[in-house]
Amino acid sequence: MKTKKKNSSTSKTRKIKATKHPYVVIGGVGGSGTRLIAMMLSGLGLNIGSNLNDPLDNNVFVYLFRRIQTLEVKNNKKLFKTYLSILRKTFCETNEQLTEDEIKIIEELSHIKPTGLSHKWLEEQCNIIQDMVKNGPLKEGIKEIDDIRSKFQLEQPLQGKWGWKAPNSHVIMKELMKEYPKMKYIMVVRNGLDMAYSDNQGQLKLWGPVLFNKKELKGKWDKSPRLSLKYWCMVHQRILQDSKGKYFLWLDYDKLCTDPDKYLPILFDFLEIPHEYIESVKPMIRISSGIGRYKEHHDKFDQEDIDFVKELGYEVD
Repeated sequence: MKTKKKNSSTSKTRKIKATKHPYVVIGGVGGSGTRLIAMMLSGLGLNIGSNLNDPLDNNVFVYLFRRIQTLEVKNNKKLFKTYLSILRKTFCETNEQLTEDEIKIIEELSHIKPTGLSHKWLEEQCNIIQDMVKNGPLKEGIKEIDDIRSKFQLEQPLQGKWGWKAPNSHVIMKELMKEYPKMKYIMVVRNGLDMAYSDNQGQLKLWGPVLFNKKELKGKWDKSPRLSLKYWCMVHQRILQDSKGKYFLWLDYDKLCTDPDKYLPILFDFLEIPHEYIESVKPMIRISSGIGRYKEHHDKFDQEDIDFVKELGYEVD
């Protein structure tokens, strides 16, 4: 996993002094199109951090929360707050440093390898995260966002606000919204049948062992379209149950791409961004070649899962 490494303490776009709560968090099942939303919002001035991987996931979030242990951490209020404190401090340019307990957590996590992450990456992040808090954001991460702004000639109506993009954020969405009552959450969604054939099955591989019984976890289970759809259904059923109020947005990626004139205003209204900036982000949008790809396959799915996809308004035939 690629990481931006060089530090810089001079970026005006990375200073956060007034607010301790994130403005918006972007999540979804892997491959849902969260990168496009992160590109748009960071281009418009949202600070999504500087420690980013190629899909613009916040690596600090990945390091802390992309782990089975998160299911325990999120139910321990004190520990959960500590994890969030570590994450927040990597966004800020203040004199607030890591506590001894926070340093201990960071160092302990470097020895606990989750599925899909290497020991080398964990060791690097252990050092990078501590260095960021001491010396400021990573220069390469800042340059990547600045390049997006330059390419599309974007202004920054979201400057001064911060948040992150990490697909697995949905795992702790309920707890995040309790901790930050005015935080906005965007769940990026695509047709579950198309998602069953996505090359990105990292979440199924990570969370599958705690969601499915041993009978299901045989052979190449982590590449099974049937289990991928079942995982997708589990996630979105939970999200629908936990998502309430004006601070949550269910954003259909395919509809956004095929009809931006209708769906960009919905996104901008949710984030309180003036519509005058809509035209500037339209060139980022490309219709995905993955729309309708399920029609090229003939795998057998559980009827209850097909019914749920259809209930959400997606094509299933």
